[in-house]
Order: sequence, then C-alpha cells, then structure tokens
Amino acid sequence: MAGGNFLGRVMSYIVNEIVVEGLANNLSFQRFAVKTNKTIQELSNKAAQAKEEILEQVKEASRNSDVSQIHSNLHFVVLQNLITCLQPLQIMEI
Repeated sequence: MAGGNFLGRVMSYIVNEIVVEGLANNLSFQRFAVKTNKTIQELSNKAAQAKEEILEQVKEASRNSDVSQIHSNLHFVVLQNLITCLQPLQIMEI
C-alpha cells in the first residue's frame, strides 16, 4: 500500500507542476490575476475607508445624542458603502 501512496504523490506532484507552469506562462491568466488582485486591493481600501467614515459618523452622532438620527444615518452610510464596494464585482462577472 505504501508504494501506491508514493506513486499517487509523484503523479500529483507532476500534474501540479504542469498546471502551475502552464498557468504561469499563460498571458490571459496573468492578466486575470493582476486584474483580480487590483480589484481586491481596491475593495479592501474602500472597505477600510468606509469603516473609518462610519466610525466617524457614529462618533459625531453620539456627540449630538440623537439616537434616531444615528440609526438612520448609519443605515444610509452602510448601504451606500456596500453598493460602492460591490460595484467592481459586477465588472468581474464571468
């Protein structure tokens, strides 16, 4: 049984090397990888920015101590930022 396991690992290694080499040398895959990475970085930056904006608005609203205003503003900001962050994903649909 140990021989079968060894043979399976060797075959897996060989197939993996062929696939990795094929993708690494494929211009279309490289473009896809770069575009995907850029989009994810942009989404991460937008999410971090949205988080800071929400925190700032919550702090500002809490200073005014109007709970209903905090609640409605927070809903609006969260939805607005969610839509902004999801828009690039529509471009990436395959």
